[in-house]
Amino acid sequence: MSDWKKYIEYIQNNARVNGAYLASDKYLPYKKVWLRDHAMTSYLLMEMGYNIKDEINWLTELLGREHKRVKEVLNIPRNTKEFYEDGRHPAARYTPDFERINEEWRERQYDGIALSILLLIEYSLKTDEKPPDFVKDYLDYLFYVHGTPCASLWEMHDDHVHAYTIGLIAYTLRKAARIYPEYRDKYHYVMDFFVSRFLVDNTLKAMMKVKRYGTCASSLLLLSRFDIFRQKSSVKDHIFNSVSRKLSPDGIGLYRYVIEETGEKDTYFGGNLWYITTYWRANYLVNRRKLSGIEDILNWYDDFPLGEQINDTKYIISMEKYNGWKEKSMKENNGVPGPAKPLTWSMIERAYLEYRLENL
Repeated sequence: MSDWKKYIEYIQNNARVNGAYLASDKYLPYKKVWLRDHAMTSYLLMEMGYNIKDEINWLTELLGREHKRVKEVLNIPRNTKEFYEDGRHPAARYTPDFERINEEWRERQYDGIALSILLLIEYSLKTDEKPPDFVKDYLDYLFYVHGTPCASLWEMHDDHVHAYTIGLIAYTLRKAARIYPEYRDKYHYVMDFFVSRFLVDNTLKAMMKVKRYGTCASSLLLLSRFDIFRQKSSVKDHIFNSVSRKLSPDGIGLYRYVIEETGEKDTYFGGNLWYITTYWRANYLVNRRKLSGIEDILNWYDDFPLGEQINDTKYIISMEKYNGWKEKSMKENNGVPGPAKPLTWSMIERAYLEYRLENL
């Protein structure tokens, strides 16, 4: 068995329930289905040639159940109290049996919905199966909400508009136009919004409210996997180098984000280097055929099954926050401290990276 297949085998045998992927099969606070995590795991499995019919069926059932909410939002004026009411939009987390899970983390996360619709569209393009009838209503929803604040991919800063979210919506609309040509103009509209709001001197600002600021590792996904810049290699290299310089303390691993303008740093479990962000960085290097440092990344804290963050405190930003999150996680996880291990998303990203290297 090729080494990368052990990650796939693990998550399919342990984290897949009813066709849905748990964020973690052991860490209790993550033993639920994040919409974005399920969609990303399924998307990468599809890219690697796996049959994801069960995963598509689960997602289709879930989005069908949430369809009514989406149609209702389309008739609510944006930036009103009603628009932002709790429970108004599709949720971020569900049980494998389709029940909504409402927690302290922000629920309105458009990137998970965009990624889910993108998955259905890409699956349709690969299989020639007709997309579900509700897909166009979801596309209209994404276009309608795209300039309104929501939580980031990291479930934070929900009073901001986020570059990754807008870029992913633009990419989804672009792909959708291959099936529904009427969405081509909407793609260009969102793309113009993205460039005018977030691209500053060939760097990508992470978020905006009144001002634009911050650097986020999620920008790397917009350079390779969801390439909204297409052939503009010099722009992509500039963004990549800026993100790497600001978020990597060891030249390999990446923090999630930093807001240089305000001094805010990521302090979840004290702030540490993440596997998924590091593998996003590696995937861009593979795209550019810059392979000299890939072996270092593959050997970097290789600890199967992979967790959320590396198990090394020397890169932690705040030991006070680390100890606080550790204590909280022990109460939630039967005395075993976090951060989460294993993490399904870390496992699938590692498998995908090794798969790509094997198939160069």
